[in-house]
Formats: sequence, C-alpha cells, structure tokens
Amino acid sequence: MYMDNPNIIAEGFSCEELAEALLVKLKPFIKESIREELAKMQGSIQPEKSSKKVTGFISDEPQISDTGRFTTREASKILNISRNTLNRYSNEGLIRCSIRKANGRKFYTGADIKKLWRSQY
Repeated sequence: MYMDNPNIIAEGFSCEELAEALLVKLKPFIKESIREELAKMQGSIQPEKSSKKVTGFISDEPQISDTGRFTTREASKILNISRNTLNRYSNEGLIRCSIRKANGRKFYTGADIKKLWRSQY
C-alpha cells in the first residue's frame, strides 16, 4: 500500500487529485491571500498588474535653494524617484549625502540634488 511507495497515498488517487480534494475541504479555513496565490499557481486567474506608477527624473530642473537641506524623502520627491533609488545613487557615489549631527540622519543639499539632476540630462 502507501507505505511501500510514498507517491501513492491512497489507491486509485494521484497526488494531484488528493491535493485538490484537500484544498476543497480546507478552503474555508485558508486566508484569502493564500487562496489567490494557490489559484495563480494553478493558473485559474491571472496575476494583478502593478498599480504602482513608473517614476523617473523630473524633466525640469528642480527650483530649490542650493544651500537648502533635504531629507531622503524630500529629495526623492523633488527628483520624482524612490527613496531606494536615491539611496542606491548615494551608495554608488552619484550624489553626496551628509549626516545631521543632531539626529544622525542623512540629508542632501540643494546643490547636490541639482548636480545629480544635471548628470541625468
């Protein structure tokens, strides 16, 4: 019986058939997100398209003060890029960031933001 062959769980049923039967029995207890993932794996529904906007550098030079200090969030909004992208550019040396002495957080000067923007256009 099934002890001899681990692929045969019950005579007359394949693993896929038993998995489907088990899924039907457990369906009320499975969270909606897991059900969606299972349905995607089975190919019954198409994955959702991302609703996230594609971002990119703004086309006009930012109108900001060269001496202004901007947080990562502010600088990324000014340039219309994600914070992760801005941090990656900083790590790659494309833009210089400084650290505030008061709280130890990064900031970018207006001049550095404009310099990065000019390097992209």
